[in-house]
Amino acid sequence: MARKEANFSDQAMKSINDFRKEGFLCDVTLNVRGVPFNAHRNVLAASSPYFKALFTSEMRENQDNTIQINDLNTQIMEDILTYLYSGTVILTESNAIELTVAADYMFLPKLKKMSTEFVSQNLTAANCLGVLSIAEKYAFKDLCEEAQKYTLENFATVSQGEDFEKLSVEQLIAIISCDDLVAKEMEVFEAIVRWTNLQIDDRKKHFDALFSHVRLIFLPRCYILDVVKEENLVKNSESCQSALQKTDEFFQSSSQERQNNKPPFNPRTCQNGVLLLGGWLETNKITNAAQVFVPYLAEFFDLAPMLFPRKNHGVAVHEGVVYVVGGSSMQESAVRSVELYDARSNTWSSVMSLCKESAGLGVVCHGNYIYAIGGHDAVGQHLNVVQRYDPKLNTWEFMEPMRDSRTHLCVVAADAFIYAIGGFSNEVYHPLNTCECYSPETNLWYKKTPMKSRRSGACATYINEKIYVIGGEDVLDMPYIHDACEVYTPETDTWTAIAPMCVARSHAAVAVIKNKLFVFGGVNKGRELHGVEYYDTVKCQWEVFTRLKTAVEGLGCCVITVPGELLRSIL
Repeated sequence: MARKEANFSDQAMKSINDFRKEGFLCDVTLNVRGVPFNAHRNVLAASSPYFKALFTSEMRENQDNTIQINDLNTQIMEDILTYLYSGTVILTESNAIELTVAADYMFLPKLKKMSTEFVSQNLTAANCLGVLSIAEKYAFKDLCEEAQKYTLENFATVSQGEDFEKLSVEQLIAIISCDDLVAKEMEVFEAIVRWTNLQIDDRKKHFDALFSHVRLIFLPRCYILDVVKEENLVKNSESCQSALQKTDEFFQSSSQERQNNKPPFNPRTCQNGVLLLGGWLETNKITNAAQVFVPYLAEFFDLAPMLFPRKNHGVAVHEGVVYVVGGSSMQESAVRSVELYDARSNTWSSVMSLCKESAGLGVVCHGNYIYAIGGHDAVGQHLNVVQRYDPKLNTWEFMEPMRDSRTHLCVVAADAFIYAIGGFSNEVYHPLNTCECYSPETNLWYKKTPMKSRRSGACATYINEKIYVIGGEDVLDMPYIHDACEVYTPETDTWTAIAPMCVARSHAAVAVIKNKLFVFGGVNKGRELHGVEYYDTVKCQWEVFTRLKTAVEGLGCCVITVPGELLRSIL
């Protein structure tokens, strides 16, 4: 039976590396900027495809005992040789990026991976732009993405550094034009003014192009008046004055005009917030509280409260205006009232009530209409009704009803269809796993493949052409709370299980920002929950994120763009 001595190979390579340092039995010399490094051809060839190709080719280096290497400094060459002889390397902030370049040059993928990961984990506001520049120069895709992500997420600090001052106008535009830039527009404006003024004679010709990427409508109006319009670079530019004129016209337009006309700028991702509305609190009361959750700050901010306390209501956004539909109150198990929220003014107002009262319903926006689907009425009868609201006419009307009556269902708009999923039906006296979809074009419902699990009180959302159904409960009298989640692919009409949540919950709320599904509150074992967690659709995993101010279930939520005036007031 063959036996192997423990650590034999490691000890042998350690001895050979000692031979290298002593110059013993070496057969090749690497001349690095005039400094000789003795080495063994067979070790270099065995450890590096670069040296193997060098020693086995017809090139002159194959015949000579001395090889000139001018692209590395001497310390990096010593680090490379140590790695080739021992497989180990000491990574520091001073050598990691140079080792990444050297490893790429010498076809050492494992060393490149180690050094790239080290650089990524040690990015700072002081070094990220330098790393980004090198990563772009050598086409290091993963490192480039990490450095770019760090720069965008830490813009306020990065823009104060020396490397920021050295950016070319093309590099600066690439940063400030990005939707994923995490910064207040005030910080963006002040950064381009500072960058321009550092070399005013050479850079003022670029200011118009830079200014065009400042999203003026998300600046507080007082800041525009007091700061932007008083800046000399702006005063002396016809292009900047024209942009300010368009911004003034936007602010002076009516809500209806703003809805009919596309705004001059899209919001940055960081200006997206999750509006959390109402629900049943742990203090055993229904609330009319409204708050906005800003993910990049991981904080909640109070807004003007709703006109009426409500739980198990529906929420939808149409052309920037939030509609809150139906639900239950302390006095009534189902209500007809509907109210809307205007984030620009942080105000609430009433609109036409539902044709039929409903709580536990699903509400979505599709096209030019808002649909309120299912739920239960004031006497507890589960509904299959579909009610459609026309925001322009302020009217509701009944549409073709669902095949099944459902309350506490999930309703999701996905491309040309609206899906009704799960819920509870008093026709069968247990939660449903069935799924059906509605075509607004034909006003007809179609049966779809059922879920893997029965669910009532789940929450659902649509992202990347898939519907995610999260949590919920199974049996009504002895609730089994799900942590399990599943995904529906409309194109193939199939369901797939995904990773379970960190905390099982039903009657929670879900909202999508970028590639993350944020889940808020809910209930488990009769206790309302504080927890907020998110599912990363790229990493396919859940992570606990933060806590609500107050534990709540039966709340509604949606994603809104937080206007500059509101952002300034709440911060």
